[in-house]
Amino acid sequence: MVGLFLTAIIDACESGRDHDTEPVRLTLPRTGLAVDLAHYSRRRRINRDSSFSVMG
Repeated sequence: MVGLFLTAIIDACESGRDHDTEPVRLTLPRTGLAVDLAHYSRRRRINRDSSFSVMG
């Protein structure tokens, strides 16, 4: 899943899109559901309840 997310963001940015101001939405190939990838923006709002670790 992460590979799909990153590919969508990288492809959009390489095409001139600014993911930070216009977050990418990805339609999943198997389910057809749309995923908002704004969580992966460099300007996302900080979640103060986070553990701030990669262990999540």
